[in-house]
Amino acid sequence: AARMGSGMRNRALPRSVLANLYEAVLGAVYLDGGFAAAQIFALETLKGPLERVRKSQPGPNPKQVLQQRSQVLTGKPPNYVVLDQRGKAHARAFLVAAEVNNNCYPSAWGRTRKEAERWAAHEALIVQDAEAALSGENLIGSAHQAPSSSEGFVGDDHSQSDRSTSGLATARSRQSEGSKTSQKQAPNNADSAAQIAAAKKADQESSAITDDASNGDQENLPDAP
Repeated sequence: AARMGSGMRNRALPRSVLANLYEAVLGAVYLDGGFAAAQIFALETLKGPLERVRKSQPGPNPKQVLQQRSQVLTGKPPNYVVLDQRGKAHARAFLVAAEVNNNCYPSAWGRTRKEAERWAAHEALIVQDAEAALSGENLIGSAHQAPSSSEGFVGDDHSQSDRSTSGLATARSRQSEGSKTSQKQAPNNADSAAQIAAAKKADQESSAITDDASNGDQENLPDAP
């Protein structure tokens, strides 16, 4: 049993005192049974706290993952654009969108600019993951997590599954727009080819007319004396 001063007998012990007590007991186990005994004691007594700490560790920062992908794709970091600001100076909210390689991704709100950028990066990663799933592409850092729940969207109560579904819809929409653009470009290419062929034909006809006129002029020339 530990001996406490009179001032600590009738109240909860501070965390610092509890830590000192645990360290003293662990040291006694080590001196009595060696390192192996101390290791077993520590793992058994700290199993619960260590597990809670492990589960509470956040995943990769969305901004870091997006920057890695952007560096691989373009050699440059992503660009974050502030689209809107609301509220007074002490309670400001920011609407930010991430841009990578001239592609603008869905925007997100945050209570600070840094928080809004993290959520905007998270939105971009959702769309990129959905696009990769449709194309079968492997991306860097696909196992990202959303920012912690304490940093929720301002004025946005969508669940994570809703946002993933929205990201998939955005990816399909972007893919569809790319397909339509390609379909529009095909007729234009055909028209361009037809215009080039017509221009060549007109040039040939013009050359033939010029040759005929030149031959006629030569026939009408008077004989040399």
